[in-house]
Amino acid sequence: MAMTLIDKLVSVNEAGSFQAAQRSAQSAKEIKDLITQSLADVHGGGRTVKDASATIDDVVQGVLRGATLMGDISSGTREQSLGLQLVNRTLAAGEREEMTVIEMPAPQRPRNRPAPVYSAGMSTSGYMAGLV
Repeated sequence: MAMTLIDKLVSVNEAGSFQAAQRSAQSAKEIKDLITQSLADVHGGGRTVKDASATIDDVVQGVLRGATLMGDISSGTREQSLGLQLVNRTLAAGEREEMTVIEMPAPQRPRNRPAPVYSAGMSTSGYMAGLV
């Protein structure tokens, strides 16, 4: 049977539709692959963000620990400074007392009077009376 012109046109049209369907199917597959890759990238990016967040949290905790240590050091330094001030004042007061003691004349005892002796039965007031 011989093909008519209409049969040939229908045949060419069906072939064109088939090729269009193949191109459409290929495009759909490529779009699906791109969507799958995009989802994988988004999940990977989410993991990266989560890891970065954990790292930032670690850094913040380290900074807070450092700030606490600096506060402790500052407090210890203040305590040491106050202690040194107290020692310096005590030494200065002691030096003034030594100077006062050095500058005071020794009490004079008459030459004919012996030094008092404290005995176990003697009262403190009796001993003190012997000093005068």
